[in-house]
Amino acid sequence: MHDDVVAEEAKTETQRSKSSLLINARIQQDTEQRPHDSVTATIASSFPEVSPRGQPFQALHSAVPPARSNPRSSPRLASPFVIKHKPAPGSVYRSPQLYQKLRPEMDADNSSADALSTIWKNSYKGGEWRSCVNKSSGGLPESNGYIYVEANGGLNQQRTSVCNAVAVAGFLNATLLIPNFHYHSIWRDPSKFRDIYDEDYFISTLENDVQVVDKIPVYLMERFDHNLTNVYNFRVKAWSSIQYYKDVVLPRLLEEKVIRISPFANRLSFDAPPAVQRLRCLANYEALRFSNPILTLGEALVARMKERIVNNGGKYVSVHLRFEEDMVAFSCCVFDGGQQEEKDMIAARERGWKGKFTKPGRTIRPGAIRLNGKCPLTPLEVGLMLRGMGFDKNTYIYLASGKIYNAKKYMAPLLEMFPNLLTKEMLASEDELAPFKGGNFPHFLMGHRRFLYGGHSKTIRPDKRKLALLFDNPNIGHSNGDHRKSHFRPAPVIQLQGYLVIESFANPEEIDAMMKRMEQLLDDFDCSSTASIFSTKNQQKLTDNYFFESSEKISFFFEEKAFGEDGNLQQPKELSINKVGHALHEHDPVFKKFSSSEKFSSMLLSLGYKRPVVIQSMYIFKQPGIGGEVVPHQDNSFLYTEPTTCTGLWLALEDATIQNGCLWAIPGSHKIKAGSLVIIHGDLIHQSFENQSPKSRHAYSLHVVDTDGCKWAQDNCVAYAYACGLELGWLQNG
Repeated sequence: MHDDVVAEEAKTETQRSKSSLLINARIQQDTEQRPHDSVTATIASSFPEVSPRGQPFQALHSAVPPARSNPRSSPRLASPFVIKHKPAPGSVYRSPQLYQKLRPEMDADNSSADALSTIWKNSYKGGEWRSCVNKSSGGLPESNGYIYVEANGGLNQQRTSVCNAVAVAGFLNATLLIPNFHYHSIWRDPSKFRDIYDEDYFISTLENDVQVVDKIPVYLMERFDHNLTNVYNFRVKAWSSIQYYKDVVLPRLLEEKVIRISPFANRLSFDAPPAVQRLRCLANYEALRFSNPILTLGEALVARMKERIVNNGGKYVSVHLRFEEDMVAFSCCVFDGGQQEEKDMIAARERGWKGKFTKPGRTIRPGAIRLNGKCPLTPLEVGLMLRGMGFDKNTYIYLASGKIYNAKKYMAPLLEMFPNLLTKEMLASEDELAPFKGGNFPHFLMGHRRFLYGGHSKTIRPDKRKLALLFDNPNIGHSNGDHRKSHFRPAPVIQLQGYLVIESFANPEEIDAMMKRMEQLLDDFDCSSTASIFSTKNQQKLTDNYFFESSEKISFFFEEKAFGEDGNLQQPKELSINKVGHALHEHDPVFKKFSSSEKFSSMLLSLGYKRPVVIQSMYIFKQPGIGGEVVPHQDNSFLYTEPTTCTGLWLALEDATIQNGCLWAIPGSHKIKAGSLVIIHGDLIHQSFENQSPKSRHAYSLHVVDTDGCKWAQDNCVAYAYACGLELGWLQNG
């Protein structure tokens, strides 16, 4: 589990002296309030003897779980020890329960917070952004041909496609035909380019940079029977480089004189030369202007909104709420609508994406989706966030949205928190709104605010990963004034909780000994007998068996990208191994010596453990170039006791950097030096990314749980069988 992960910058305070090292550690608490959850740990540099027999690791084992009459006859724990895993914090939609808890205090809150005047007080800290879009003044050379693109997706994707089409046409010295907006069964928007944008303004703005026309000459279209679908179509891969267009598309353009690219959404890489980026910006910020009917209605809505507001100088908050049925369905998130919601979402997904979500092998994990910040915020959650930021119930809100899914139910809490909420339907007549439907322009608006306001974007993009945890926090509270704001801001909830970094925990001699020992283990390892286990055809089935059988052994695991299509290693085994585990601390003398050392034992005791045991250990390689990503996870989800007591210990044997895949925890990263030990609370969500550097990132990782008053979960990860083995060993040695 710890090929994983940690960190935001650790803001721990350390005080060193010749005789002692004081570490103030705050580790995130769980509901059981285990003694090691909230810690002030003092670790002496001259570590005291833990056991009268001078065997510190055995001293940790000295108090064993209740003995059975014949331990050898019972290789598995009895059925009363079967524990049902609780959902990870933030993985379940519990915002309605949070609202019911906070609502009495919120209703009673009569304070008048002036968030509208203070929320934009601090300007953009990175300095003022300046426009770098300069129009060309000279003419254009003779065109190489015509490019016709079909912009698919929603309106925001279509806008991006237009900008990319301008960039590609300019780069290839081609003439761009006004892009066609593809009709989609989900968006159901038949609008054409000129319905949304001022077409004449678009053409004139680009006239010295890219030639744009509204039709292709008749003499060329005769070759295609005046039907654009007969034009040669390129099926360009998503995020293709601009060089691809030069090497592959341009030769065909010169030959055919007219080409078509469909679909065109996301068909150009973000990474492009400055000249290409300039054309993108020119199209986005200068050439694309809404059509006159849209501009007229927009200005009218703003004016009418201000007329409704007698206080705050006409200030209001505009909220773009995405909780339409298609958005909820596409997210695959689960809310609180029960069987009816499930039925609605299955029908919507099949109606809009026809089998995309039911393909064989596709697994949908709503809890992981929510933890990853991919669930749309409900109107209730938007209201909680705004109240937490200091916007009181008298704040005026303009709500921009489509048709909210199950609006009667989901809009009710938001209206309770903000009764002064207005929509376009309240500000304009049916006749005025009739020509306009839908719209998804949050990114368009954010970009223009940065462009128009010198980089100070008056737009808030909620961090839905943090909010998922925040809304699932049973200890959150609500009170008046500034104190209320501090409760609701996500950063204090995450910051400094969940991990601790102890620098120079291992000395160079210990690091060198473990790395040399691993070199020897790899030299002695014959991968020919197990290579078939990790072949591309049989990897899923056979590796699982190998994995679960590794809990009492020293086993070797390869990187996913280590094998070629023929099932053979593509490079030497020492550069192909992912990790070695899971019993190094028990069966290898070098790793056992470190894992049983006095400083290691004292560190565990200082964390509040009563009877800790090392349940598994791993040597992690994070190989250069192929060291894979480890997805966000919690150790308590894999090594589960009741109550939860797991702590991860991750020792850097080489410097860990962002480039070589250092540990990450919500919300940041932590680069650490070799010898540093990272202590990871079992409930901390953490991960690591791929190694994109030419250097490895070796680490020694262990997991510790308590046996004092704790029960083992029978379906634990690889540690289960090993836990039983350790227990028998203690009884025999006792």
